[in-house]
Amino acid sequence: MSIDVNCLDLILEEFKEKIFYIQSSSHFIKGILREASENSRTQYEKEKTWKVGIHSSDTHTMTCKDIFNGGITKIESKEFSIDEYSQIYEEIRNKQYQWLLVGAYEAYENYLKKLYSYIGFIDHDFWQAKDFGSISLNEIKNNDLSWFVNRLEKDRIKNTNDISKQIYKKMPILKKILAIRKRDDPRKIDYEFMIQLITQLRHIIVHNNGTTDKSEFIKELLKEIGRNNNKSEDQNYIDIVNWYFGIKKMNNTVCLTEVHDPHGKFMHCDRLNDLVEVIASYAILMHDIAKMHLESKTNKD
Repeated sequence: MSIDVNCLDLILEEFKEKIFYIQSSSHFIKGILREASENSRTQYEKEKTWKVGIHSSDTHTMTCKDIFNGGITKIESKEFSIDEYSQIYEEIRNKQYQWLLVGAYEAYENYLKKLYSYIGFIDHDFWQAKDFGSISLNEIKNNDLSWFVNRLEKDRIKNTNDISKQIYKKMPILKKILAIRKRDDPRKIDYEFMIQLITQLRHIIVHNNGTTDKSEFIKELLKEIGRNNNKSEDQNYIDIVNWYFGIKKMNNTVCLTEVHDPHGKFMHCDRLNDLVEVIASYAILMHDIAKMHLESKTNKD
């Protein structure tokens, strides 16, 4: 069967559209919440200058219906200072950023399933025999692309990790390219590790409200990805994981808001954007390697 380059490219373009929307959303959220925080502080400073009743704090009260007694009951009332409001803005922004990362990863997950479906449609040998289920070779040849997509999306025969392992096995050049890029890149990005880190961060956000025992998390992550054999390299990976968590009371919380760049006095690091770019770069590499593999396969046939 001949490769349809347009179909392969459309799978990537659909992913690009989603990932761009997610990155753009982070900038909008940052702007909106920053403006709200600055407006609150500006109002406070004005009232301070006017020397009138200064509202350096604000009181919020929550009530709800008391179904049993048929009236209204108060849940709680609290006075928030201007600094507490600023902290709340940051916490809201971090929570929004966490879910944008979830969206970015799930866009990648959906992309990978479609890519794997298309590769299997063109190259039946790429899939494992059990992926096809109990059908004959002739039936496989007669199935259209939608059947392969349904096997992954509806029958759930493979999760993202299973797909990645099969891709690494069938396209060994992928690991070679990643090793070369890591060697030559000034930032020494280990994309395989970073994707696994993002996978696990997404799990924490979805299933545990963005918090975990970080020490145990690091230990399990290094063990799973096979990066726990060299003490010097281990510390580098530990530092990378720590970068995406908070400090002090937020030590066990996934934190993705911008932070000061330790290497530049007036520079900031966009942690969410860094992770989203890793996902995008990795997805594009998958596309390029898949295209090369399928073109080689169809030329042989």
